[in-house]
Amino acid sequence: MKRTIVLAAGLSLAWFSCFTLPANAEDVPKRKAGLWELTTIGAGSGTSKARTCVGEDDKILTPEGGDCSKPEVTSGGSDTTIIDVVCTSKEGKEIISGAFTGDFNTRYRAQVKMTFDPPPKGMLPHMGVTIDGKYLGSDCAAAKTPGEAK
Repeated sequence: MKRTIVLAAGLSLAWFSCFTLPANAEDVPKRKAGLWELTTIGAGSGTSKARTCVGEDDKILTPEGGDCSKPEVTSGGSDTTIIDVVCTSKEGKEIISGAFTGDFNTRYRAQVKMTFDPPPKGMLPHMGVTIDGKYLGSDCAAAKTPGEAK
């Protein structure tokens, strides 16, 4: 469960829109480098807050420790970026889908759907969360290292 919450907090997506238009992988949103506060809300997991230090090489969607496909990026309109990625690890396969809104310099919102194959012990095969990110500043002293939540 902890792995899933950390994964969800490291992720920052907002879920599908009605129609999509092609975009480029270079269009993956990048958060401003520095300290971010992430508020994550999910059915079954409740609400949690975490602080994370985002580095210049921000990988907003890709979890640590897995072999992930190149992000498939589409546009959901003028203010939504939809991203899909498939990651494999020793635990199995994770299909991660979502969409981002926001300016990524001061704030963003993400709704994320994850499908696990096989599901981690004691968990359902699907999980959805909403993540609100708020930029706190360039000083990452409150977080350990880039990409590591505190």
